Amino acid sequence: MKRFAVLALVLTLVLGFSTIMFAEEEFGTDCSQNPCLPKSACYIVKVYNPLQGIIEGLNDCVQRAFPCGDNSSIEAVVDFSVRSNGFLVIGLELEPFTSQTFTQPGIPKIATTANLWQGNHNRISVSNAVPSGTHAMADAAGYLPSGRGVRNYNLKVKGTTGNIEDQPWGEYKAVVCVTLSAP
Repeated sequence: MKRFAVLALVLTLVLGFSTIMFAEEEFGTDCSQNPCLPKSACYIVKVYNPLQGIIEGLNDCVQRAFPCGDNSSIEAVVDFSVRSNGFLVIGLELEPFTSQTFTQPGIPKIATTANLWQGNHNRISVSNAVPSGTHAMADAAGYLPSGRGVRNYNLKVKGTTGNIEDQPWGEYKAVVCVTLSAP
């Protein structure tokens, strides 16, 4: 009987100590720890970066003079670049060589073409007959899969007169507009 009493006492002590140990782990008795702190909260900021592009190097005015004779031509060439953060559509719009000296209706325009080149590739050709055209940058993505980057272009504007008597003398002006737009 004495053995059972000792065994019961030992079991009671073991169970009692194990309960205290588990209670200490779960609730802690260390007063330096605060179970209510630290707390954290997150502030989320969402932004949208719009598709955008910049044309650099195209704000020039070039002056040329046609050589004497029938069917003479001039050519003006300008290099420019487009910086973009995605694929854009580049457009070309041509207003052919028009007399600035004689403004009455019926004065013929000089045959004009404008070509947009990227490297050795002619991307857009416009003329008196087809005054506008577009090119999607995604069609020539190359090493820029996201469309970001700088693309270099070459714009060639050419005017060709007919016979001497076909166009009046004076000043002529052609306007070529390069436009960037979303695809």
